[in-house]
Amino acid sequence: MEFLHSGNGLLKFLIDSGYMIFDTEYMFIGEPTTETEVLFEISETEIALSTNAKAWFGYKRKSWGDFKQEFYELKRTIGLVQTNLVCINKKQLSEFVSILPYLNTSAREE
Repeated sequence: MEFLHSGNGLLKFLIDSGYMIFDTEYMFIGEPTTETEVLFEISETEIALSTNAKAWFGYKRKSWGDFKQEFYELKRTIGLVQTNLVCINKKQLSEFVSILPYLNTSAREE
C-alpha cells in the first residue's frame, strides 16, 4: 500500500483489524543531507523524475516513535514523499516470514 500520510484512519483500521504493518524504502525529493543520512540509510540517489526533479530513496535507521507525526514532520522539513507499506494479517505472519529468505532483493534492477 502506498502511504503518503493520509489522515483518513486507514492505519488505525488495519492495526485494529489484526494487521502487522512493515515499512519499506522511503522516497524523498531533492538530495540527501547530513541530517537525512543520520536518519536514513541511503539506498539510491540521483533518481531523475519526469518533472526533472531529483529524488532519492532510503531506509529508516531507527524505529519510529509516533509514525504519523514524524512522517508528517519529515514531509514538511526534508522532502519526504512516500513509502510503501506491507500489511500482513497476523494470522498469516508466520507464513509471510517463512518466505522472506526467498524474496529477490534486486527486483528494482530488472
